[in-house]
Amino acid sequence: MSKQNGFTLVEMMVAVAIFSMVMVVSSGAIFGIVKANQKAETLLSVLDNVNFALESMSRNIRFGYDYHCGDLGDLALPRDCEYPAGAEAFAYFDPIEGATILYRLSGGALERMNAGGDYIPITAPGAVVTRLNFFVEGAETQNLTQPRVKILLEGYAGERPDTRSSFSVQTTVSQRLIRLE
Repeated sequence: MSKQNGFTLVEMMVAVAIFSMVMVVSSGAIFGIVKANQKAETLLSVLDNVNFALESMSRNIRFGYDYHCGDLGDLALPRDCEYPAGAEAFAYFDPIEGATILYRLSGGALERMNAGGDYIPITAPGAVVTRLNFFVEGAETQNLTQPRVKILLEGYAGERPDTRSSFSVQTTVSQRLIRLE
């Protein structure tokens, strides 16, 4: 009688069950890592776009004058709106374009009105802006103080709720040159 070496059916079933449980647990961890990576990539991409839009806006505002907080009244006249009131729109005269430019929040996007009167979104579709506030100080008294604009931008990145990330960005811009008349 020869004795055969090998595994019994019960031993094989136990080994396969243990292997399956280890694979299920490790695949869950891998999927979690992939989801976190997607969320980080989405947030980084959107924040790069939002920072670029805010930096471009700041650069343009810095060289402009006749700061007007809000979109009411004559946009060519300087108008303050200090903290905590603020406004969701801001206009200024751009000497390079020779026109009044307006920034506003519309439909979850930050928009810029060009010299022709058309509004162009300056944030990517993946960035949803939920709050935009401008605070202007010193615009009405240009000869006494250097006008400043504080911009507060809040929103979120990511279309799906499980990969959504919130952001909040704030910057202050001062007029480059005081316009003496």
